[in-house]
Amino acid sequence: MVFSGESIVVLFLGGGRRRAAKEWITSMNDQYRPPYRVPEASRRLGITDYLTRKAIRSGLLDAFRIGNTVMVRPESVDRLLRGDPGTQADDPGTQAEDAG
Repeated sequence: MVFSGESIVVLFLGGGRRRAAKEWITSMNDQYRPPYRVPEASRRLGITDYLTRKAIRSGLLDAFRIGNTVMVRPESVDRLLRGDPGTQADDPGTQAEDAG
């Protein structure tokens, strides 16, 4: 008999530990957030697609391409929403990669 990962945890844990295990599994799944396409990032920021693309070019938003689709990292959108305009150039780790 084959069980999914969650089924195994629920099967072997009883009582109050079962609920804690389910919450732990749910929080593990919540850690990964897929990137946004430009229209979704624009909607979340409350700006136009043009301004979002301009922010990507200026380095205010961290983005990458998959084919012709530009994907924006959700962490950079959150950073702008918090009012922290830090760019990738502020991160010493990216400066070392650019220099190499």
